Amino acid sequence: MPEVPRPCYAGPMGRRTVFTVELGAHLCEHIAAGAPIESAARMCGINASTAHTWVAKGDGGDETYADFADQFHRARERKLQCWRDQILDHGEKDWRALAWVLARMDPDRHSEKRTLAISGDLQGLSPQELRERLTALLSQLPDPADGG
Repeated sequence: MPEVPRPCYAGPMGRRTVFTVELGAHLCEHIAAGAPIESAARMCGINASTAHTWVAKGDGGDETYADFADQFHRARERKLQCWRDQILDHGEKDWRALAWVLARMDPDRHSEKRTLAISGDLQGLSPQELRERLTALLSQLPDPADGG
């Protein structure tokens, strides 16, 4: 039977942590594969708040978690780079992919700014009436699919 890694001790006043180097690596594999931290943590049998705590401790200089925090940040950056590359590759076929990237990288210069003035008292409206008013207002906006 393989030996199970022993958890690290959190400190004199704390309880034992479930953190192991192997568990941290497994979590980072899920992150690098594109899983949100909530899903990655759940697949590893921990809460997302626990994973966030480990990263924060590592970023704060706790040697127990420092390598994990670095590994976590590298895993996220690898996945983000992969997604950016996929979007840019798609931009060769469809300009909207590149426009989407520009709007997120430099929103002040490249995002669409649409304003819609709403006048009148909306306080006394029922949810259905409010939905109908908003639908009517939104129908006045140009359709982005038409280039508007």
